[in-house]
Formats: sequence, structure tokens, C-alpha cells
Amino acid sequence: AWTYGAYSSIKDDELCGSFSATVKCRNVVSDSSVGAILDEMNLMQTEKVQDTALQNSINYLSGSFSIGLEDPAKVAQFAINIEKYHMPKDFYQNYLKTLSMVTADDVVAMAKKYIHADHANVVVAGSKDEVASKLAKFSADGKIDYYDYTGKQYTPTETKAVPAGLTADAVYKKYIAAMGGENAYNSIKDLKIVSAGSVQGMNISIVEMKKAPNKWKQYIEANMNGSKMIVQKQVYNGTKGYQDQMGHKADITGDDLQQVMESADFASDLHPEKYGIVRTLKGMEVVNGADAYVVEAVNKAGKKSTEYYDAASGMLVRRIQTMKNEQGSVTQISDYKDYREVPGTGGYKVPYDVSENDGGNTVNAKVETVEANKGIADSEFE
Repeated sequence: AWTYGAYSSIKDDELCGSFSATVKCRNVVSDSSVGAILDEMNLMQTEKVQDTALQNSINYLSGSFSIGLEDPAKVAQFAINIEKYHMPKDFYQNYLKTLSMVTADDVVAMAKKYIHADHANVVVAGSKDEVASKLAKFSADGKIDYYDYTGKQYTPTETKAVPAGLTADAVYKKYIAAMGGENAYNSIKDLKIVSAGSVQGMNISIVEMKKAPNKWKQYIEANMNGSKMIVQKQVYNGTKGYQDQMGHKADITGDDLQQVMESADFASDLHPEKYGIVRTLKGMEVVNGADAYVVEAVNKAGKKSTEYYDAASGMLVRRIQTMKNEQGSVTQISDYKDYREVPGTGGYKVPYDVSENDGGNTVNAKVETVEANKGIADSEFE
């Protein structure tokens, strides 16, 4: 009931062999899932595998081996294995016969020899606030090591109490004022931001256009072998929207459409209640070396995100939210730096340095140009 897929595998190597088990699940059942995996590993040392399951595995391995004999590269690898691991010269000639003789007692013996739950490295990717406290029980010394999204180890800052009487509403009002205030927001009729960045070593250009009251467009252009190509585009004309990825066009619907509608609304920051957003002040943490207020935002669909507002300037410096992609759901971390005033807006500001990480890719983008109230044509949003 915790996942649609739990898997394990063995890497057989005399120097760096390993047994691994993986599962994707919700934060709230992370500790339960880890416990279930460790229990299964222990059971392999005490309970014999059922005859049917054992025979199914033998059949699978036998079939895979037979098919492998048709691949010259696979046969060559067999020869390399014999030399590399000092195996008997007739190992593969007798492989099927030896495999057929494996018993449930053999499986238990190998599990006792190689699969040790008490020596396992437990690695969990998720919200430390929701899962960390429940995972300490699996650590031999009761401690947890933390790594950021780049794989670097770090010591997480503790969430500190906020000044007495401070509320999420007060923090958010300070942010609106820091961004230029209500008059600055309302002065913008259209806005175009062009940023340059890179992802996986490829240079990209990110263009975002907005036109009051509710038109929005964003596209990513990549430089591929000297030629520029739009690899991703999203457009909303005030009524409906679509997205286009490498020529695959589809309508934007459901929660994604709600998100786009909010992005298209210039004044969405001024009236979060329109989108059912409720904010709660959770505490204070250090972000990029400075104190920041931690605010949890929940929209009317129940989707949560965590916002971090610099305690001194009031600016939004980080947002953590769950995003959907082709593989499922991923946690996206966005950092915002170097806020600058946009000319001709009465003080409205945008971050000139933005980085986003979705657990697999990191995109660092720096603003090259910002234009406001230049008269963007409606045809841009078709």
C-alpha cells in the first residue's frame, strides 16, 4: 500500500559486489518502507524461498544465459570473467547444470554470507523535516548524515523560533513592499525577461513574456551543434494554454493549468486568496549564510511549497516545491539572488540570478535583459 514498485538487485564482483533495494514512496511512509526492506533482508537469512519462486528464478536465469550466447560481446565477457576472477575454465560450460542444482538451502546460505541488513547503507531522498526524525532509529550511532542536491555533505541548520508576534502575513507584506509595493505591481502592462544559462553542459536561453491582465509565455531555446532550437514552450492566452516539447504539443489542463494561470497573473502576489493560498510561518533557517523566515504555502488543491524570505531584506530567496514530470514527482529547489529594479515600473524588482534543481538537473540562469511596458503584441500568446 506504500508503493507501486519495490525492487532489488545484485552486482556480482569479488572486489566491489553489492546488494541493493530501492522503493519510491511518500515521505510519511519512508521509515515504514525502510523497515520493511530491512525485514525482508533478514527474512532471507531465516526463511527458505518457496519452491515455485526458486524455480521461476532458475528458469529466468537459464533463459537469459541461453539468449546471451547469441551475443558475441556477451560470450567475450564470459571469457574475460574467467580470466579476471580465476574461475574454472569450464564454468560456463557447466553453468546451466550447476544452476539447476541450486536449492533453497543454498539461497539461505548465500543470504547469510552476503546480505546483512545491519550493515546496510540507508539512503533517503526527501524532505528532512518530514522524514529525518523517523530515520535515526536505523542508524547504528543514532546520527544522520545530510547531503544537498549536488551530493555535498552539509550540516542542516535547525529551524529557530521567530520573534514573538510575527506572522506569515507580516512576512509576506514585507516581501510585497520589498518588491516595490502595490503601485509598482500595478504599473506593469507587459514584461519580457531574457535569461542565459546552461544545463548538462548545453547553453540555453530562457524567454518569459507576460501581458496584463493574464497572458503568459515562456520558452527555452537551446544551442545544439551551432543551431538554435526551441526545446520547450508554454503559452497561455488568458483562457487556455498549451505546452510544446520538441514538437509534441498538448493542452495544459488540471493542476498544471491552475499553476499557469497564477503565473500569468501579474497581480497574483497581491491577492493570493484568489488562488486559495494560505501561508503559515514555520520558523527561521539560514539560507545562503543569512537568516530567512520559513513559510509553508498551501493552495486550494492542497499542494504545498516552502518559501524562504530573507529576514533583513524581505526578499524571496528560495522556494521548494514538488513538481510532476514523466518519471513521476520530483522536488524542485529554486534559489533567487541579485534582485534589481526594472526601469519604468516605479520600483518593481526581479531576481537576476536564478538556479533550479529538480533532483537530476541543475539550471543556472542569469538575466540578460528586462523590458517593461514596451507593448508586447497579443499574437505572441497564440
